[in-house]
Amino acid sequence: MAGLILLGFINAVVSQSMDFTTLGLSPDQLAEAQGQISAYWSTPWYMSLMGFVERLFALPLHIALSVMVLQVFTHKQVRWLWLAILWHAVVDGVAVFLVYQWQGYDWYAYAMEGVIGVFALISLGILFALRQLEPVEPGPADLPPVDPPAFIPQPIEETPETLDKTRFQ
Repeated sequence: MAGLILLGFINAVVSQSMDFTTLGLSPDQLAEAQGQISAYWSTPWYMSLMGFVERLFALPLHIALSVMVLQVFTHKQVRWLWLAILWHAVVDGVAVFLVYQWQGYDWYAYAMEGVIGVFALISLGILFALRQLEPVEPGPADLPPVDPPAFIPQPIEETPETLDKTRFQ
């Protein structure tokens, strides 16, 4: 994710000093390319991080959805699949609805990231609610003490035959 943002920045730096007339672009394409470069550099630096923040907030959502689907197999209950589909539809539906409602406002991008952040927090709550602790195995303090069996070595008579049995063959 961070690599793609860095790659985009490097491309913008290189294309800022590049002569597009040597690429054989039509005048319309040339004007569009130069407009794209000027739009990139006129945007505040922190706006280029919004895609990174959105993906960071999307991680808990996708992990929670995966864990919900996993419940189908661990608990043999298909309702978890339907709950995962419903939760995904709610998140996507609210996001699409708010894009059309808030688009055009100056605060639009920040508000959308805030909403996605709330969904990320709810998804983290889902993850913690579905977390299953590993069963605790009894430790040495929980078990009664047991005396180890006494080991008494038996003497072995050293003969050429017994010595031959100890060699690798």
